[in-house]
Amino acid sequence: MESIRDKIDRIKARKMKVCIFGAGKMGTGFWYDMLKNLQIEPRYFCDNDPDKWGKEVKDGIRCISPGELTEKENCACFILIGIFKINTIKKQLYDMGIETVVTFSDLYMLDEVHRIFYSQPYLYDEGLYRKRLEILEQGDERKIEIWNPNNKKIAVYTCITGNYEEVLEPKVISDECDYFVISDEKPKGTKIYQWIATKDVVPDWVEDHVRRNRYCKINGEKIFKNYRYSIYIDGSDRIIGDIGQYADRTGKCGIALRPHLLYPDLDVYTEAIQCVSCHLDEEDLIRWQIESYRKENMPANFGMFECGFIVRDHRNKLCQEIMERWWKEVFTRSSRDQLSFTYCLWKSGMCACDVGIIGKGRLDGGVQGVTTVHYHH
Repeated sequence: MESIRDKIDRIKARKMKVCIFGAGKMGTGFWYDMLKNLQIEPRYFCDNDPDKWGKEVKDGIRCISPGELTEKENCACFILIGIFKINTIKKQLYDMGIETVVTFSDLYMLDEVHRIFYSQPYLYDEGLYRKRLEILEQGDERKIEIWNPNNKKIAVYTCITGNYEEVLEPKVISDECDYFVISDEKPKGTKIYQWIATKDVVPDWVEDHVRRNRYCKINGEKIFKNYRYSIYIDGSDRIIGDIGQYADRTGKCGIALRPHLLYPDLDVYTEAIQCVSCHLDEEDLIRWQIESYRKENMPANFGMFECGFIVRDHRNKLCQEIMERWWKEVFTRSSRDQLSFTYCLWKSGMCACDVGIIGKGRLDGGVQGVTTVHYHH
């Protein structure tokens, strides 16, 4: 199989006409600049949106239709769009007869991309970081305790803050589980999920919607301490099977997760590039955070997990330690939790193999028991 390095070299050697498929933020921003830094000059943009056809996109380059693209000879396409459309667009391009196709997830594999990204300067004021550290030192302020009157083993829960997602009720109920939804307002029509008000479990000093969600997501052991296990699922997932079975999947560290949807052997350094390229958080904050990990000698290729489906053993001391450290990172640094989880794992003396594995990632159709219905960044 041709490597991404060989493919890039072939594109340059044959002086292929380069088209960026995707005339949105990714294609016109971070990755456009990165291609130019790699001495790859885009000649066209292409998009499935007819409103963009014929219009100038950037630097005098216009957007062509897929029909026009099929007429271009000696053309290579770089798919620079949201990750959940990549496979669809790849098939579309191959069906159109375009043989040389590169995705942004391919570009992550190039050493040059990492070298260019990490050589760029950044400026970040650490004042907010220090302020948040001081807040954490003041201690927790949870107001209620979630009881377990029926002595169930597992608390299954989701958390929706900001009222931007519907509540997807479980299709299958396990006798071992109680089911909860933590949200700002009581959802309408829920029959299985028991409602917990966000304000009743999240400290008042956690002010933004994203971190209020992250507090609940990471601190399941504290919120549901009267249960042996907690299982968190993203609000965009629906339970369609016996989710209680996953309580036995926790590894040495008392945690089970899904592998990363792209490359499970990648790392926080690649994840940082993805977060910046997709505008998922403040760029200088991410660069500063990852540079601090680099200074601590956080190893490359340590591994990566999805963090939208989390199983925890509350009695496992390592689990407690990792979750406490993880919440500290997410509260004081970037709210992108995948960016810091493996760092916290490493700081606790663990490796990726110490985490239990559930499923094969979000893009393979979902793991047994949980399937993706829709997804929000």
